[in-house]
Amino acid sequence: MLATNRNVGDLNIYARPQVDAALVGLLPSEESLTANGRDESGAWYRLELLGVLGWVSSEVTALDCEPQSLVVASPDDVSALYESAFQQITLQTGTASSTEAVNGLLLSAPIDEQARLLVNNVQITLSGSAFLSAVQIP
Repeated sequence: MLATNRNVGDLNIYARPQVDAALVGLLPSEESLTANGRDESGAWYRLELLGVLGWVSSEVTALDCEPQSLVVASPDDVSALYESAFQQITLQTGTASSTEAVNGLLLSAPIDEQARLLVNNVQITLSGSAFLSAVQIP
């Protein structure tokens, strides 16, 4: 589903569905982006811009579909960036002594490319390597 800027000038894309939120980008006049959600009131549409989700006012944006066909989305839900679930991974730590290896998961992506993961609804973007480990809560 496409959302098109029908204004003469650029359209602000906000981080949240409110005009005082941070800007995450601009949509040039007559350009389109994929729309993948709306707020509950229908006043805002959620778009994807280069791997980032943002919000535009529905008053100044044309859709190529009925607005009701877009899923009602939460500003904190980034799952729309992921086409399908990879798999579930559970990290657990044991009682590690100084001679034992630390438990965790090593993630690696080529330095000149970005990898995105969604872990417990937290988006992780990396270029290079990262080591995730679980913290045992007493």
